[in-house]
Amino acid sequence: MLPFFVLVVVLALIGLTWSMANMLTRMDVVTVWTHGNPPRVPATAPQAEQPAPAPIAAQISSLDSTLSLYKPALRSPFMADLARHANAPRYEVDWVLDVSARQITGKQTLRYTNQTTQPLNDLVLRLYPNTRYMGGEMTLGELKLGEMQTPWSWALPDQSALRIGLLKSITPGETVTLSLSFTLSVPNGARGAGYQTFGLFNGLWALPNAYAMIAPRAIDLSDQWQVDAAPNYGDIVFSEMALYRVSLHAPSNYNVVATGACQSDEATPMATTTCVAGPVRDFALHLSERYDVERTTVNSLIGEPVKLFSYFLPQHRAAGKRALEIAAHALGSFEQRFGPYPYGELKILRQRLRRAGSNTRCWPACCTATTRAMTITSSGWWRTR
Repeated sequence: MLPFFVLVVVLALIGLTWSMANMLTRMDVVTVWTHGNPPRVPATAPQAEQPAPAPIAAQISSLDSTLSLYKPALRSPFMADLARHANAPRYEVDWVLDVSARQITGKQTLRYTNQTTQPLNDLVLRLYPNTRYMGGEMTLGELKLGEMQTPWSWALPDQSALRIGLLKSITPGETVTLSLSFTLSVPNGARGAGYQTFGLFNGLWALPNAYAMIAPRAIDLSDQWQVDAAPNYGDIVFSEMALYRVSLHAPSNYNVVATGACQSDEATPMATTTCVAGPVRDFALHLSERYDVERTTVNSLIGEPVKLFSYFLPQHRAAGKRALEIAAHALGSFEQRFGPYPYGELKILRQRLRRAGSNTRCWPACCTATTRAMTITSSGWWRTR
């Protein structure tokens, strides 16, 4: 294990990852019993034959044809999860990277549906780069709800949360579209607190959560926005499962590592990388002109291989290849134990952080590179809120 470096996993169809309820639903179908005999199923009276469910593609189409945008993000048996998350927040983000200024300019739209039983009189957005933990500086430009400019105020002293007052309440089931622009200054080196998962480190850009994120609603009787101040340790992001379509304009010689299924054009000197992801908990972005990459595939229980990628610096090629081997072995083993992996890709990269292994952010450190790679691979199934 090389000093000062840790493994960072960006689950291309991760980040962030599945709700436990949905995972348990999937496991009801593909459970692998590892201890003793499976529980006995009580006998029931014969049931009338039920009509076969509509094909997954038809399920998605009948709800919202735009859901087809996100199909590359999931493996075939999990397409129905798009239908189940049809009302999840949907982000469209467009970033432009200015390397010399260490700055990102962005435009963003958020499609948000009120999934509560009460009218909403306000909305709350989180700007996690402004936390002391991340040490960035994110400033907002114009903010609109629909076509109308909308006033807002800070909800936390560190300017990591803002509250948008609404002239008209959002009724249950109603969908609104919020649009905004922003500028994000990226710290150079170790400026933030915590595990320092955000910034520019010797030519390696680490940019998790570089956008405005809708806050989640409390699941208790208060039914309020969750607007807790971020601590200076651990995993600080608390967010809803969401769907993402993002694009990044960056120098064409940079390797881009991001959540979701991504494609890059061949334009020079600035190339555009477009990614779709979801349902995932958040979106992470890493890039560098110094990254090399190794690839492999893992055969799956469902006959649809998973693509694995390992990104590393040239001088760390042996460690990068070893990390890829460990992750491939772990993924195959975990599929036997947990059930099919829901995403089509798994990406691993090496990033200079203060400590610990990270799944787009930071988790407690494991003891060796082997256990670290295996632990963060398993989080593709189990890392939930």
